[in-house]
Amino acid sequence: MTVQASHAQNNFVWSTELGRRFLVIAGLLYLAALGANLIYVLNNQCGFAFVPGRPLMFTGTILLLLVFEWSAHKLYGSNMTRQTGLWLLGMRLVLIEIAATLDCSFFANILYLLLPFLVYIFVGKWTASIMAITLTTWIAIKVGFFRCTGCQIDEYVTPVLQFGVGFLWSTVMGGLVKGVETNRAHARLLLTDLEQSHQQLKEYAVQVEELAATEERNRVARDIHDSVGHSLAVINVQLEKALVFQGRDPIVTERAIKDARRAAKEALNDVRASVRTLRQAADDFSFSEAVTGLVEQSGNDALKVDLEINGSETGYSKPALMTLYRAVQEGLTNVYKHSNASHVQILIQFDETSARMQLRDNGKGFHVDEIEGLSHHRDGQFGLQGIRERLELVGGEMSIESEAGEGSVLTVTVPRQRLTGEAQGRIQ
Repeated sequence: MTVQASHAQNNFVWSTELGRRFLVIAGLLYLAALGANLIYVLNNQCGFAFVPGRPLMFTGTILLLLVFEWSAHKLYGSNMTRQTGLWLLGMRLVLIEIAATLDCSFFANILYLLLPFLVYIFVGKWTASIMAITLTTWIAIKVGFFRCTGCQIDEYVTPVLQFGVGFLWSTVMGGLVKGVETNRAHARLLLTDLEQSHQQLKEYAVQVEELAATEERNRVARDIHDSVGHSLAVINVQLEKALVFQGRDPIVTERAIKDARRAAKEALNDVRASVRTLRQAADDFSFSEAVTGLVEQSGNDALKVDLEINGSETGYSKPALMTLYRAVQEGLTNVYKHSNASHVQILIQFDETSARMQLRDNGKGFHVDEIEGLSHHRDGQFGLQGIRERLELVGGEMSIESEAGEGSVLTVTVPRQRLTGEAQGRIQ
């Protein structure tokens, strides 16, 4: 693809296509002036032969103008600047004036029409208008003193008016062409900006795709930790219980094995659900049903879990409810693993603006500063980083209270708001 150069700064416009068209028009005018002069010479009507070899000098000047225009186009057609244009304009003015002075037919004065056009392009409207008035006055002087001395008034005024109208037309055409070239230059700049923006969008799309893949990996990692990890913790506790009571209490051992088996099934279902969410949209999520099932699965002879839910979850976004559910799940997992608690109280309150979950146990407790330090590592022992990430996405908060020997309290708050589909996909 060939890109034509264009300048649109400092009130100046020029393009390779405009230079090519000007070369054609100027060349035709030069040849027309040369033909008209030749006709006058052949009819011995040259007149005012005060310059020896006048026809030959005129012909040489016209040929020089042709070579000048062709060379200017080849040298500067693709990289014309305003300064160069003004320098070339001055040279044209000199050569055209020489040609008009040497012309036998007076027709070469038509070459002046090129000048207001170029002045409008290179300088501006008012300078072109002054040029047109100046040239009209100069034509009037040349007609009155050199061509039509002793003519009737109409014979004098007619050519002056004709050239005056011609200079006006040249100025107007300069304005029209300059407007068209300015619009084209602006359109080219817009097209360039559009292409750059399109390229940037493509780069951004790649970055977004990479970020989306990262977010999806993080989401799956959180799901595995929060769901499968919880189930595996339950299985481990129940199997340890079965080993302890093996041979001592067959009923307790059998119940522990059944509970472990049920937890294993739950873990398998969670894995299948995670795989399904990678392929399709998740099903409707009922927080109350999910957390009730979680508590029923978690309770056993050694650990009593009480659940109380007040208010309605209606109007809460699925990401907020899922975050709340994962917080309960993580809290129970930590109770199983670390607290040696015998009783857990879970209180969930849905209000008009936010939902609050408080999980309290009567375990051995811990130092909060140590747990906070571990939770900031992705492989931290207590796995609270995943809950923190989910809370950040929905604008929620989390706090932990605990003292050694006095149990612990996990409090999580999520706002009642609806998020975009993109945020929902990231939090699930």
